[in-house]
Formats: sequence, structure tokens, C-alpha cells
Amino acid sequence: KSWGLYASLYSSMILIIALVVPSVQGADDGKKTALLIVDVQECFLPGGSLSVTDGNEVIPVINWIRETYKDQFSLVAVTKDWHCDRHVSFANSHSGKTSFEDITLRYTNNGTLCLGGTVTNLTFPEAVSCPVGTGRELTQTLWPVHCVQNVNSGPTSSKLDTTLLREADDVIINKGMSCHVDFYSAFFDIGRFGMTNLDSTLQSAGIDTIIITGLALDYCVKYTALDGRFLDYDVYVVKDATRGVAKGTSDEALAQLTAQKVHVIDAVDLSGVLHGAASPVAILSPAVLLTWVSAYMYF
Repeated sequence: KSWGLYASLYSSMILIIALVVPSVQGADDGKKTALLIVDVQECFLPGGSLSVTDGNEVIPVINWIRETYKDQFSLVAVTKDWHCDRHVSFANSHSGKTSFEDITLRYTNNGTLCLGGTVTNLTFPEAVSCPVGTGRELTQTLWPVHCVQNVNSGPTSSKLDTTLLREADDVIINKGMSCHVDFYSAFFDIGRFGMTNLDSTLQSAGIDTIIITGLALDYCVKYTALDGRFLDYDVYVVKDATRGVAKGTSDEALAQLTAQKVHVIDAVDLSGVLHGAASPVAILSPAVLLTWVSAYMYF
């Protein structure tokens, strides 16, 4: 064999190394990821007024994620439902209505609640008269009183679960503070009239990828994920770190998320997400290639 062939082969291998290895080793370069922990509050856990079945089971999974990947998250945001005691989503704010019933609410185009039906100035002083045929109608599911501002014990407590791992630099995002419009998403209210400060916080930190955990899969987790995609984030929902209110709506939620290109994963899959998924070309490391070339030249 000629040395010219060896040199050509060696040059080709070096070129492969130059092209392949950076793409493998740098698959994660530049990505900034935030962990979102959605509404792990006493009102949604066993004993709470709106408890999610097995909702407490998400806590050890979330804690494991935090402990295992604590250096991989550029930011951790913890969201809280933070309702006034006469919130528009509470069944007892609407005369003659019961929990889990759907009603129609009307809003002006800028998000002001309109009078009519069960909406009166007695319960909602900020509501206004709206001309017939104007504004927007939204379907509102009515819920038991839950997650009331500054209530720290009992079934309506808005307190975060005490066993949830926390750090001093966690960012708290309160949602649903306005009495007259509901929030499921940690980004927008249900009519997208207004936003929390979550998006601005993520943007300030340069975040492009969000990992979502918490409660409940079929409501706040789902809408947070969908709004995250709407805002052009790369979004992952950790399925075993969330639970849903009901199986039917949870199955629908998973289908919606997949359709909108939200990645639905398990906690054990996070290593690939945070460190760059393994690829068959990873075996073409410099050491392997150079060893192969050397052996070829020797023989």
C-alpha cells in the first residue's frame, strides 16, 4: 500500500472528526433550560378543596429531578394559583350554580367582565354593561373555592406543599390574581387578555427550553405547555411528574400536546434532553477513529 493512500485516508478521517465530533459534543451548546413547577399547592393535594387524585405522587418525582439535574437548569419557576375569595371561577360566586358546571362569560375586547346572567355588580363591582353582540364569550368551568390568597391552612390553602424542594432563587409566579378572569396557563389568562410575568422572566434569562411538571395535567399544565409553544419555546412535559383531574380529559390533553409538538417524556428521559440525546455517530469519537486509522496504516 502506498503512503499516499495512507495520507489520503488519514486526512479523510480527520475531516470526519472535525465535522462529526463537534456536532455530538456540542449538541446542547447554547441551550438554556428552565424547570417549571406548576401549582403544587395544598388546595390541589389530598385534603384540599380541589384535590387531584394522586397529586402528591408528583412531589418525589419533581424533587428527584431537582436533585439529579440541579446544575442543568438556568432558572426554576414555581407557579401558584392565587385567587381572591370571590373569584369568577368559584361556583359560590354565581347564584344557583354548582361546582364543575360550565357557564358562559362575556368580556370586552380588552378583558373587562360584562354584566349579565350570574354576573352582577354585587359580586363583581368592576363588571360593566356591554352592548349586545359586542365583546367575546368564553366558557368558564366553575370550581370549588380553592387556592385563596394568603390562606395558609385548610382545604382552600394556597400554600406550596412543604415537602416540595425549594431554593432561595426560585422564581414565584402568581396567577389568577384578578377576580374577574381565570388563569390555567402560567403565561396567559384564558382569554389571552393579559399575561403573568413568566414570559418576561424567561426572556430576561435567555431561556429557550422549558420542562414542565406539576398539577394538573389536563388544565394548568396543558395550557402552560400550549402557551409555551405559542410563545415559541421548546416545551417538554414530564408525564410522571404530573397528574390529571380525570382520565378522559388527561388523555385528550396528551393528544393535544403531541399535536402541538410538545414533547411528552418521563423523568428518566431528561438526561437525553439536558445533555443532548445519544446518537449512533457518537461512537465515531476521535480516539476510536485515530485508533482505526493507525491500525490500518500499521497493517
